[in-house]
Amino acid sequence: MRGFRVFGTTADIGIHARGATLANLFDNAALGMYHLMGSPDPAAPRRAKKLAVSAGSEELLLFRWLSELLYLYDGKAMFGCGLANTTIVDNRITSQLVWIPGDRVKLRHQLKAVTMHRLAIQRSPDGFRAAIIFDV
Repeated sequence: MRGFRVFGTTADIGIHARGATLANLFDNAALGMYHLMGSPDPAAPRRAKKLAVSAGSEELLLFRWLSELLYLYDGKAMFGCGLANTTIVDNRITSQLVWIPGDRVKLRHQLKAVTMHRLAIQRSPDGFRAAIIFDV
């Protein structure tokens, strides 16, 4: 079972992400966003890039994290297909993004932006959950 579930809204699209840890939630939210965006070519060469993002709260950090990943695709043609060594300390996330060139992706949805609409991180007995809505 995946760590995310797709849901629709009237003019946007969103995901419910979950994770045993906060870092796992952020990884699954990113993977869910990339799933919405498209399917990577399995034969495409993989590269890695270290990333770090900070914010004043967990929700704002999730928003900025996903916005940075979306920017890397839109502005740098870097489509994420995995994450490694993700850590979150004091509202700062660091991670290693595994990516492929953007022209090696079969697109599903062109995401315009991550939104703050209804964005909330909830703690649950099995870890963390969040709903994230994207403009399409």
